[in-house]
Amino acid sequence: MKDFGRAVKMYIISSFSMILLVFGLGTAIMALSAMAADPAKRGDKDYWDMLGVMGLMHCMLIVIFFLGNVKISRYKFFGSLPQAKTLFTLVPAAVMGALCIVMDISAFTIAMVRCGADTAADLLIIDSADTVIACLLNATMQKQKNRFITVALGLLFIIFIDQVPVLKRMELSNYGFGLSLPQAAAAAAAIYIAGFLLVFLAMKLWWEKSGRNYNNAAVHQNILTLDR
Repeated sequence: MKDFGRAVKMYIISSFSMILLVFGLGTAIMALSAMAADPAKRGDKDYWDMLGVMGLMHCMLIVIFFLGNVKISRYKFFGSLPQAKTLFTLVPAAVMGALCIVMDISAFTIAMVRCGADTAADLLIIDSADTVIACLLNATMQKQKNRFITVALGLLFIIFIDQVPVLKRMELSNYGFGLSLPQAAAAAAAIYIAGFLLVFLAMKLWWEKSGRNYNNAAVHQNILTLDR
């Protein structure tokens, strides 16, 4: 747990950029504010547009951690740390997931108050899938060297950030997924659990094959000296 706390602190510090923070978090908050101010309801022609904008909210959260992902992937110093495995594999998905879930809860609350249980149910499905995709993209950013995987992740990001027309093309009706709130909550919980598990397993496998562990006795001694 101590290593995890240190890794989270280092990741956040490495990622900090006032410009990226304001842009990413500001855009996400604007998306929530737009839904609160002028929500579309089931049956409206703009219903799927509103749900798709929530995907943009998650995309903008990825922007916040862009700098940190670049740093930990390119600098060997981070691979030499005792908590390197946690920093590379667990932390990017965990920190991104925590921030996304805060946004998901905020969106769900606004939807319940402004639009009712039907819209909140649809939003649960959309947001849970968006959060899992955002965590996958954030965790794998700057790490994959395989060309096929790089292209696949790039296409996933393009689809993710352009989610509004994608959802409208998939749309069967203007009446959402047709799930009740308890059904949507159960489906969202399954998506969260299965998605996070797959992301963490994928990153664990990547770590084992990446050769990113640069630990040696001399580096450990330097780190211990710096900590003092």
